[in-house]
Amino acid sequence: MGHPYMRPLKDKTYKAILDAARGEFLLHGYKNASMRTIARRAGVGTSNLYNYFEGKDRIFRAIVTPVRNRLFSFIAEQHSKERVSCSRIAPFGHDMEVVEKYIDLVWTCREEFWLLLYGADGSSESGFRDALTDHITRVSHEYQKLEITYFHRTKSVSPFFIHIMAAWTVSVLGEIVTHRLDRPRIREFFREFFQFEYAGWMALTEPRRA
Repeated sequence: MGHPYMRPLKDKTYKAILDAARGEFLLHGYKNASMRTIARRAGVGTSNLYNYFEGKDRIFRAIVTPVRNRLFSFIAEQHSKERVSCSRIAPFGHDMEVVEKYIDLVWTCREEFWLLLYGADGSSESGFRDALTDHITRVSHEYQKLEITYFHRTKSVSPFFIHIMAAWTVSVLGEIVTHRLDRPRIREFFREFFQFEYAGWMALTEPRRA
């Protein structure tokens, strides 16, 4: 239940609090971030800060949860029924428009991804890495079922292998955001990554000969 005096409007003070909190979280992580420092940098009193947010976790979630939800939705969309035929004919397993969307997402949200992967300890998003791994594992299992449905002789891949690949993908995201790659290097990496991933997936699932 929200604070009885919490302000519903996302005004300039609300934005100032989020901007100040982002800097504090990036510098110290969620656990060691100071609400007093956030309030001071936002130009508000600590008591007034609580008129906008119940606590530090609510501020953190306001910054990272929209990006978390966007990533989860994007992954699900790229492993949907509509993507099955494309994945078998596109040069990297995804058409270039999708590759650019991956790049845009990682580039524009790299700070939020860093916070989710490395700065969320102590927050309600501290389980993000495992949650993302589980999500990728789940949608990959469903995607494999779709491939078997539409390409009847497609070989299945073991559940544990899919899980390991999902965990590896999450680690890859972490490496990108910690190495602070610029956009051209991110694009170069994704082209190589998808080509590698696609070739391996096709080799494992290549339809059995009749």
